[in-house]
Amino acid sequence: MANNQNIKRSILRFIYVILGSAILGLGAGFFLGPHNIVTGGLTGIGIICKSLFNWDLDIVVWVLQISFFILGWIFLGKNMAIKTIIATIVYPSTLSLGGYLATLNILGFNEFFASSNATGLILAAVFGGVFVGAGVGLTFLGGGSTGGVDILVLIIQKFTKMKTSKLTFMVDGMIVLIGLVAIGDIGITLIGIVSAFITSIMIDKIFDNENNVIVSIISTKVLQKN
Repeated sequence: MANNQNIKRSILRFIYVILGSAILGLGAGFFLGPHNIVTGGLTGIGIICKSLFNWDLDIVVWVLQISFFILGWIFLGKNMAIKTIIATIVYPSTLSLGGYLATLNILGFNEFFASSNATGLILAAVFGGVFVGAGVGLTFLGGGSTGGVDILVLIIQKFTKMKTSKLTFMVDGMIVLIGLVAIGDIGITLIGIVSAFITSIMIDKIFDNENNVIVSIISTKVLQKN
């Protein structure tokens, strides 16, 4: 019986990681990438490379994701690398799918989210933040990792002993600032910061709340002292 429960938990965690990585990739590819909304992470680096060198966003993310996976294996060990292997495959794949879907102009989304439409850009940032945050939260909930910049943060933390939260903020903040210089649009940068904030809220709601559960036991029986 205990073995069956462990198997069910493992399957559920596996589903969480796959689903989370897929939602993350689709949200970033459909909402953020096409509009150069930099919120940090590998997608942010990919958008910067696309703006500076006209490199393909999908290829940049694939190369970086695999590179960070290898670095994680070298510096953090096999167990940590295994936790990121699903995201290493699923996230770039669904990012490409999300970018492709964005080109199809489904229900006129392209016109609505056009760069000239301020309302559309803000909504793209909001929905992008929701999707990315939900994806990361579900991946963490399954005991996995999104890989990428997370691996870089953990490697730096291993050698500097700095807090992970501070390092994450510093790395993502640096990516956003570089994005400001590369894209040269303060409006898009501010929208990206809003999207990043929404992402953090979603992660907190899905992951942190799941790990801080208060259980109240209500019973008609009164505990008696011996």
